Amino acid sequence: MRLGYAEIRLERVKPDDGEPAWLFSPRTVIKIQDMYQRHGPGPLFAHLPVRVQRGLVRDSVKWQWMLLLSIGALAVVMGWGANKLFHAGLAWKFPQQRREVGRLVAPVGWLARGTTFAVVTYVLVAAPGTVVHSSYIMTIILLVTGVTWVCVHVIDLLSSIVGRRYRDRMGPFEGEEARLQLTSITVGRYGVVFLAIAIGLGVALYELHVIKELSLSFLASAGVASAVLGVAAHGVLGNMLAAVQIAMTKPVAIGDSVSFEESWGFVDDITYAYVAIRTWDDRRIIVPLSYFIAHPIENWSKANTRIVKPIYLYADYRIDVDQVWKKFKELLEKSERWDKTVEPVVQVTGMSEKTLELRPLCSARNATDAWNLHCELRESLVRFVRTMQGGDALPKERVEVATRSSEEPRPRQ
Repeated sequence: MRLGYAEIRLERVKPDDGEPAWLFSPRTVIKIQDMYQRHGPGPLFAHLPVRVQRGLVRDSVKWQWMLLLSIGALAVVMGWGANKLFHAGLAWKFPQQRREVGRLVAPVGWLARGTTFAVVTYVLVAAPGTVVHSSYIMTIILLVTGVTWVCVHVIDLLSSIVGRRYRDRMGPFEGEEARLQLTSITVGRYGVVFLAIAIGLGVALYELHVIKELSLSFLASAGVASAVLGVAAHGVLGNMLAAVQIAMTKPVAIGDSVSFEESWGFVDDITYAYVAIRTWDDRRIIVPLSYFIAHPIENWSKANTRIVKPIYLYADYRIDVDQVWKKFKELLEKSERWDKTVEPVVQVTGMSEKTLELRPLCSARNATDAWNLHCELRESLVRFVRTMQGGDALPKERVEVATRSSEEPRPRQ
């Protein structure tokens, strides 16, 4: 029988010559035919063999299990067909999202199986029986799980499609607006996924009739539950709030060039739990969001990508600084990495009892070019200082030797 609710009224009737009794009211009796049409067996039930119909009406466990297994086999075949058709259609429509499409195919197939089983069992056949009725709750739970599973992967697919538009316009040192938009999409995706899972869990608990009991239990022990939940979820909630903070304030974005705790790299991904930084040597540094947002970070792509890189040289006091500046200017003008925003400059920034500290400054349009440029210039300048002034410009350690005069009296023995 199809599951649902029907209003049935009883009346207490006392015959003239008997004891009072409870009887169905005339309003209920009049609606029996309508209730049978609405809540009775489905249209396919009449096409079942008579022997099967009798067994189901008599609540035969054997015939109920045979019916459920037969419908389950049909659902498996339907899900397999839906898998093939859905995968072919999506792969043709979204060829650049093969990974997301592949992840979506499996939940769609299982949802098709569950939907087929539920529709045939409880709508088209709607056979009576305790086994059929008891499987209804489990079927609903599986359907809710399947819908939630599909929603999660649909969100991933849509965010990938929208995010690719910005990713194509994004470079490691350009496209700041595209990087910010991609970051908002990525963090927002995790928030929507979390919301979909929470809604699915709530529907499942509602179908299991657990929400009322849980709410009463939590109200009875609100203090203990709050304390335990706060301690257990401190890290998770902290990371989620940090993700919201990053999405709103945007101190960093996916693709930004950053320096974090003496490690330089690019922000590879931002989730609701961590930030992945891809270093220059292709390592991945995974930093929890709550820790990441609470510590200083250098963002080399925030306002602009131009970087000024210093070069430190140590030379003797007799070095000709003007010659070093001329050589440095010549090297800069020959390099294609120099962005010409900072004029060639060589400064004496320090001194010790033995050496002078020279600091030439070079600029480039991004961090990678600045690093390579300053390494090339340092190598060339060291080679130049080594050969200039016959080697007198190199750092030296001086020793003064004092000679004794012949007229100076010798110390007594």
